[in-house]
Amino acid sequence: MNVFEHTRTCHRFSVFGLLLAVVCLWAPAANAQSCNNTGPVDGNLFYSHWSNSSSGYPCLQFGGPGNYSYSWNNFQGNFVGGKGWQIGNPSRVIGYNATFQPNGNAYLAFYGWAKSNYGEIVEYYVVDSWGTWEPPFGNNPPAPVGYVTTDGGTYKLYKKRQFQQPHVFGSGNADFDQYWSVRTSKRQTGVNSTITLQNHVNAWANQGWTLGGEQKYQVMGTEGFGNEQYPTNGYSNVTVWEQGGGNNFVVRARGTSGQEQIRLWVGGSDVATWTLSTTMQNYSISTNNSPANGGIMVYYTNDASGRDVQIDYLQVNGQIRQAEQQSTNTGVWANNQCGGAGYSEWLHCNGGIGF
Repeated sequence: MNVFEHTRTCHRFSVFGLLLAVVCLWAPAANAQSCNNTGPVDGNLFYSHWSNSSSGYPCLQFGGPGNYSYSWNNFQGNFVGGKGWQIGNPSRVIGYNATFQPNGNAYLAFYGWAKSNYGEIVEYYVVDSWGTWEPPFGNNPPAPVGYVTTDGGTYKLYKKRQFQQPHVFGSGNADFDQYWSVRTSKRQTGVNSTITLQNHVNAWANQGWTLGGEQKYQVMGTEGFGNEQYPTNGYSNVTVWEQGGGNNFVVRARGTSGQEQIRLWVGGSDVATWTLSTTMQNYSISTNNSPANGGIMVYYTNDASGRDVQIDYLQVNGQIRQAEQQSTNTGVWANNQCGGAGYSEWLHCNGGIGF
């Protein structure tokens, strides 16, 4: 399977520099198609499509606003494309609904490009589903460097270095990193789904992986790749839209050992999990979950000898709630029992503080 990764990567990056050099001067109508092109579409959206097939097959088929589709059969090359936004936004929250039916190597991902003031380039991916081959390393990947829980699922975090590959920030080749969030199990398709990009950006930043300030396009894309030995087949029909940013939360906390894990529970479900530093740090997330639908809890989940958690405060949409002012605390050791009192910053046992 390594042959796919090598072929896909080399051809994939060589095209994007070319794609942004091509400016489409027409607005494609529904039922039109694109073969190797980029441009504006649907008023405020953007599309891109590329294939290394000499005929451009398969082509991106335009549907209604935010919608596109692909159909491919016995394809022995590489194609990628979709609809999204010409200028990326790290805090963008998108909604999408996809029918994704790959038979072979393909994946469904939200991806984009960024560059720092120092010229450091990053390509990033949030992968929700795939076919036979799990990106970015195949079906026997190395251990992820971390995890992020968001939008109803958990994603594995990977960083992969590219050497002297073309990119979208001008001509020529460069060394750059790819940041990957890959869902631990394939996401259900055929239903409305949300991707809160800021949560992935925050998780990458916790690993020391930062995005630059110059943002290129973001696309909810479909990619397929195969060769003579392993051709790819499938169908993808995707509608994408931008959603509101929802609610913003910041938990300021530390652990005594640096191994403690906490999770944030908002409105009836978990929205984030973090491993704490031994110094006070801010852990941030944006979510469409509403506290009005079930409240807010910060839980300590992996108690062991030598481990304790100190919660300084929770910030909700800019408003700070001090931990020691909360009456519900099921994890503090007091009166010879866990949860023996409230009004404490400390979690000595598995349990939580209600905010």
